[in-house]
Amino acid sequence: HNANRRSWTHDSELSGAVLHVGAHTSHSWARQLRVDLAREHLGENATGANLENSLQTFELFQKTAKNLDAWVATGKRGPRPPGHLRTYIQAPLSLWTRIWAFPIYKLLYDPEGRNLKMRLAKKF
Repeated sequence: HNANRRSWTHDSELSGAVLHVGAHTSHSWARQLRVDLAREHLGENATGANLENSLQTFELFQKTAKNLDAWVATGKRGPRPPGHLRTYIQAPLSLWTRIWAFPIYKLLYDPEGRNLKMRLAKKF
C-alpha cells in the first residue's frame, strides 16, 4: 500500500489528472474511466449500482471495505465478499519509537527536499 509517510514524501510516483472537454456529459472519457475504475474495485458489488453518482459510489466503497474487513477479521470463513477494498488503519507507534524517531525525523527530513546545509542556512 502507498498510504504511508515514505510514499508521500520520498518515493517517486506519478500522479495524473484526466480532463475532458464536455465532461458534464455521461459519455465523456474521464467520467467513463472513473466509473470503470470504481467497477474494478467494487467487483460484483458494482452490478446494478449507479456509479455515476459519486456519493452512492463512495458509500458502496465503504460498504465493500467493511464487508471484506469483517470477513478477514473472522478468519476468512465462508465465501469471500466481492471487491478489492479494505479499510486502511495505520498502526500507532510505540512510545519508545516516538522517542527515538522524532528527533531523527526532525533532523533528517525536509519536505522541501533540501540538504542539511541548506536547512541550517534557511535557504531554499
